[in-house]
Amino acid sequence: MTKPKQISKSLKCILDDELVVKILDRNERISSVADEVLSHWDYDLEKRKAGLAYDISPSGEEMEYCTLDLATFLYTLRRRNAVISLPTYQSRRPRTIKENEVLMSKDNRHGQILNLTSNQNTFSFGIRIKDLQVLSFNNKKQESSGGYRTFLITDFNGEMYEGWTSIKFVPDAKENNFLHECGILDNTVKFKYFIDPNRWISFYGKPYFMLKLLEMRLSEETKHIKKLIADMLAKGIKYPKTEEYAEYGFTPFQKREKGKSEKVDCFEVEIDVPENDSKYPEFKEESYTQNSLVNVTKLNEKLLKDLASARFSIRTVEYAFSLKHKPDSKEHVFPSWIKDTNWEDDKIKRTVWKRLKLVQPSNFERSVAIRYRWYEKSEQVKDD
Repeated sequence: MTKPKQISKSLKCILDDELVVKILDRNERISSVADEVLSHWDYDLEKRKAGLAYDISPSGEEMEYCTLDLATFLYTLRRRNAVISLPTYQSRRPRTIKENEVLMSKDNRHGQILNLTSNQNTFSFGIRIKDLQVLSFNNKKQESSGGYRTFLITDFNGEMYEGWTSIKFVPDAKENNFLHECGILDNTVKFKYFIDPNRWISFYGKPYFMLKLLEMRLSEETKHIKKLIADMLAKGIKYPKTEEYAEYGFTPFQKREKGKSEKVDCFEVEIDVPENDSKYPEFKEESYTQNSLVNVTKLNEKLLKDLASARFSIRTVEYAFSLKHKPDSKEHVFPSWIKDTNWEDDKIKRTVWKRLKLVQPSNFERSVAIRYRWYEKSEQVKDD
């Protein structure tokens, strides 16, 4: 006799959750909802207990490291847009050269952290900063300090990237207390893990499901707003002639260095929920004004930043989960709140997934389920 599935009530009733209802309803303003969902993934160093530990390095030497993972620490730095410095950095991908930018020096790349980045195919994580080693020019040939750059922190497989050796920063009061309590007195922090391997448990939690649904909504809505902005511009609406908007409408010529193709393992996760027919509020053409153009542009910038934050937290969980579920893995691990169930093969348009059904709302209605798959993809890397 087959035992009935045992799944936590919070997952079984996830479609009834107030935040989930708002996420799935396109008539709801998503900005404040995103703030609340993302707050579940915020980190407070004052509440984290960490210290120093010792291990043996691959070369056989004893090494001292912080028990907190690097991803959590970077998240706290990003929250206050800390200024960081990378004394040395070796690019992994071919460099993109823009006609309106000049790189003053390849060393000591530094600037404010704008966001943490994550690749949605591989497990490559990074930091995005306004690099003050770059001199930029807008469409009026006015120069300014800083160019947007993304620097890898991990390689395609999620392991620490060897192209950088250290990150320097000036700690604030909270970070200084944290470092002192950990016994780190010279602000030189070494980390054993970029992501704590135990984070895989979050893969089966309600906050992760909500965050995946939020990612789906933000991805869809930012594309919707982008089309709206394009339509306004096509109808002759223009941005204000101020320095803040000088770069809008300016697309500099750019070229990419020659690279080579490298095969990498990729990991993808999808959430299945019942379809809904809600639509975004209609924005009529008579409402097209410069003020509305500015407002929707600022909203889109905010939602894009929220999307990057959501994807970063999502991929940290998926990376930890993938460590326990390699392509050749035959067994799955489950937390205590899920029992007597298993992942099943599910083929969708010739693509084979592993699928875990959580709840079936009603007959002939799409179930709430989660799917994952491994696949191989070519990535462009530097030729040297």
